[in-house]
Amino acid sequence: MIKKVRIMVIDDDQDILNLINNFFSTRGFEVDLYTEAQQALTDIAEKKSNCDVIITDLLLPGISGIEF
Repeated sequence: MIKKVRIMVIDDDQDILNLINNFFSTRGFEVDLYTEAQQALTDIAEKKSNCDVIITDLLLPGISGIEF
C-alpha cells in the first residue's frame, strides 16, 4: 500500500486555503487546513496531524509563519 503524501496548509485567508486544498486534493494528496498556526502546532504536538510537507503564510495573526 502506498502512503499518500499529507500536506499541512496554514493561512488565515479562507479563499487561499480553498484554492490550495482544491489544487492538491484533486492530485491525490491528503490536505490538512488551518487558519491559525497555534492550532497546527497543538495538533502536531498531540500527534493529531502527521504531515510530510507544511505550507504556511508568513503573515498570520498570533504566531507568524516564520515563528511557526
